[in-house]
Amino acid sequence: MRKLNTSDLFKFLRIMRKAKIDKEIHDLISGIGDEADEREVGIKAVIGSLMSVPDAECEIYDFIGGIAERDDIAELPLNEFFDLLGEIARENDLNSFFGSALRMSGQG
Repeated sequence: MRKLNTSDLFKFLRIMRKAKIDKEIHDLISGIGDEADEREVGIKAVIGSLMSVPDAECEIYDFIGGIAERDDIAELPLNEFFDLLGEIARENDLNSFFGSALRMSGQG
């Protein structure tokens, strides 16, 4: 597992554009407070992306797989997939990451 980096931001921006989920991400970020569960926010963002554009499925697997340093994301059982998302969320500042994505997309 590695930390989110600049290339991840650009990958996520492409997913946001393809999925047209700028508003959903903005609403998620707006809901984050001091006691917010960033794991939940991360999972909601990924699920929103998956639900919005099935055509971005490969990009999402690539994005998550790159962070997790795995190439079997599409084949993971659901519980392992969500555990992996939780681990990514625990090890990264998602508020900052999504906030940066929104600013770069012109929504933040």
